[in-house]
Formats: sequence, structure tokens, C-alpha cells
Amino acid sequence: MQVKNIKILILIIILFLGCSSKKNDDDTLVKVFVEKLIIDETYFRDKKILTAKKEELFNKYKIAEKDFEIALKAKLYNKDEYNDFFRMSNKLLYDLKNSGAIN
Repeated sequence: MQVKNIKILILIIILFLGCSSKKNDDDTLVKVFVEKLIIDETYFRDKKILTAKKEELFNKYKIAEKDFEIALKAKLYNKDEYNDFFRMSNKLLYDLKNSGAIN
């Protein structure tokens, strides 16, 4: 009986960590997406600064730009994930505007 309980506990922990990891990945993807939008809008006139700022952004979140683009495109194939992603992105933008962090 104890072995069965341990197996169930291990399964619950694995499921929890998997869900938690996905949530963190989504949060990071949203932050990168929103910050990249801000960078694109702010520095679009100066390609050199734009490139440097985007490089800083991807280094900050430890994600390659190509991996970011792939993850973003993957959201298009799941309606719920797509809607959640853009709802979270809009909320972050709204919060940043309300806090005065961006105009």
C-alpha cells in the first residue's frame, strides 16, 4: 500500500512541476513579446540600437530569438493557448501603461 501511495505522490509532483514549468515559460514568452514590441516601437529608426536592444532582451531572458519565434508561432496552432497568450500580453501592456513605465 505504501508503494502505491509513493507512486501517486511522485506522479503528482511530476505533473505539478510540468504545469509550473509551462506557466513560467508562458510568462517569460509574454514578457519577451511585450518588451520586444516596446523595443521595436522605440528604436525602429535606428537599426544599430534596435539590434543591440533586442540582443540584450534575449540575453536577459536566456532565449534565442529563433526559439522565441518558434514558440510564438506554436501558439497559433492552439486557439486556447493563442487567446491566453494575447490576453496575458494585453494585460502586461495595460499594467505597464498604468504604472507609467511606458507611454
